Amino acid sequence: MTPTDGLLTFSFPMGRLLGVPLRLSFLMPVVVVALMWRLQDPALGAIAGVILLLSLLLHECTRLFVYRRYGQHPGSIVLWPLGGMYSAQTYCDFGGSMLCALVPPAANLAVAATSGWVLYQHQQLFDLLNPFAVLDLRGSHGLPDACLRTLFVVNWCLGILNLIPVRPLDGGQALQAFFNLRFAEQESSDLLLRIGLVASLFGILAGFVFDISSLVALSSFLLVLHIHDATRWVPPTDMPDMDESFLGYDFSEGYTSLNRSQQELTEEFQRGSSDSILERWRVRREEEKQRKEMDEQEADDAELDSILEKLHSHGRSALSPRELNILDRVSARLRQRKVGQ
Repeated sequence: MTPTDGLLTFSFPMGRLLGVPLRLSFLMPVVVVALMWRLQDPALGAIAGVILLLSLLLHECTRLFVYRRYGQHPGSIVLWPLGGMYSAQTYCDFGGSMLCALVPPAANLAVAATSGWVLYQHQQLFDLLNPFAVLDLRGSHGLPDACLRTLFVVNWCLGILNLIPVRPLDGGQALQAFFNLRFAEQESSDLLLRIGLVASLFGILAGFVFDISSLVALSSFLLVLHIHDATRWVPPTDMPDMDESFLGYDFSEGYTSLNRSQQELTEEFQRGSSDSILERWRVRREEEKQRKEMDEQEADDAELDSILEKLHSHGRSALSPRELNILDRVSARLRQRKVGQ
C-alpha cells in the first residue's frame, strides 16, 4: 500500500518483520473487539483476530520479499485491518510496482483457494463468498471447522478488497503505476484522488441502499483518508495549478513517474496551466511519435549507403524485403520534402 501518515500513526510497536520495524494500528484491537461482539463468543473472536493478524503478516511478507528483490527499503510498517502502510516512498519500475501491488493479494487468495477447496468438498463454500458479508460461524461443526471458515473468509476478503483500484489499497498502487507510465506525478495523484473520492462516495451510497454495513464502514474510512490527503496537499510554487474541472481536489503525494526525467517533468508543467490532463497527454503522444519517426529516419539514413551500393551492383532483385522497405520509406520522405518546397 502507498505511504501515508496522520490518521494511522497511532499504533503500537510489535518488533520487526523481516528486518523492518513493525507497528500495529489502533484499528486492529477495535476490529478484534468487534469480532468478539459479532460472534458473541470472546474465544472465537480472539481466534479470528489471530488468524487476521497472521494473514496480514503473510500479506506484507510477500511484499517485503519483492521490495528486497528490487533493493527498496520501505521504512517501517503500520499494520491495519487490510494490509500495511509504509513510512517511506519506494521507487520501482513498472514491473516492480505491479508485483508489489499484486503479489500480496495473490498470496491471500492462494490461502483462500486452499482452505476453500476443503470447504467446497463439505458444501460450505458458497455461503462465504460475499466479501462484505459479516463473518458468521453459527454453521460450524466444532473449533477446527470454525477456524477453517475464518481462514477462508479473512484471506478471501483481504485478496478481493485489496484489488479495489483506490488508494491506499493494493489496487490503487497498481493503478498509480499504470498512470505513471503516461502522466506526471502530480497528474497521477490528482486522478487517483478523484477516483478514490468518487468510489468512496459510491460505496457509502451502495452500502446504505443494499444495507451492507461493512461496505459503509470501509467506504467511509477510505473517504476520510482521501479527504485528509486533499486537505494536506499544497501545490509547489514553481508549478501551475492542476485542472479542477472534476471535484477540484489534488493529491498530496504519489509515486515518482517511472519513465521521465525531472527536467522533462518541469518542462511539461511549464507549458501552461490552461491545458487539461488529456491535452497534455495528447501533446506527449505527438512528441513520442515525432521522436520515434526521427529515430527511424536516422536508422534508415545509416543503412542507405550500403543499400544503394548493393542496388547499383546487383540490382533491385538482390535487396531483401527489409532493405526494400527502407528504400521505399526514404524515397517517400524525399518526395514529401519536394512537395513541401
